Amino acid sequence: TAKNLPMYKNIKDIENQIVSMQATVMLIQDVIGGYADVTDNNYDEIMGKLDALSGKKVYVDGSEYHLEGEEGFTLTGKEEGYTCDDAWINMYKYSVVQYIGKDEKVIAEYLSKAAEGSDYLAKLVNPLLASTYVGIGEYEKAETLAEKIREDNKESVDYYMVKAMLSRYRDKDYQKGADICVNGLNMLASIPDGDDYIPQMGYILSMQKTLNYIMLED
Repeated sequence: TAKNLPMYKNIKDIENQIVSMQATVMLIQDVIGGYADVTDNNYDEIMGKLDALSGKKVYVDGSEYHLEGEEGFTLTGKEEGYTCDDAWINMYKYSVVQYIGKDEKVIAEYLSKAAEGSDYLAKLVNPLLASTYVGIGEYEKAETLAEKIREDNKESVDYYMVKAMLSRYRDKDYQKGADICVNGLNMLASIPDGDDYIPQMGYILSMQKTLNYIMLED
């Protein structure tokens, strides 16, 4: 039958991941939504509640979702059970520590955990994680991520952004940093409809190019 085909199983896995992600995000937002703001006074409490979601079962029935052990909830057999998505929990932890202004090493820690737990999130997180690594002097990790970003998407401006940052922070080679940005902008211009992409994505490289020219006093 079709359900035994590998393609079906892959599709079902993807569907399960999506539902698990959606349910996890809704539970996280329930936690975050209970606070008007994140402060030093409630930081530990919020992080503790997010920690408590890790490994917990969430039961989904249509648009309804219920956390394992939820008061007043009884299984009826209609629900599908999923495990809370740790990658998204760590992504929201990152947003909390970033909002409250924690040390960048703590920020990098949660970004890294989010990327490690989800291939989908990794593609979104890696550019931010790489630039954070540059800022805290973890240059080898940033370089490795830059190459990973390029492997995932040869037309990514984020690769050029990280390489330009490495030239500026690590190498103090500001002309090289500016040249890397120019190469990235030329790459964007060369792809179909590239002129449309330059204002949408190229601004990142224009900013990095400008910072390098400032260091050159040009």
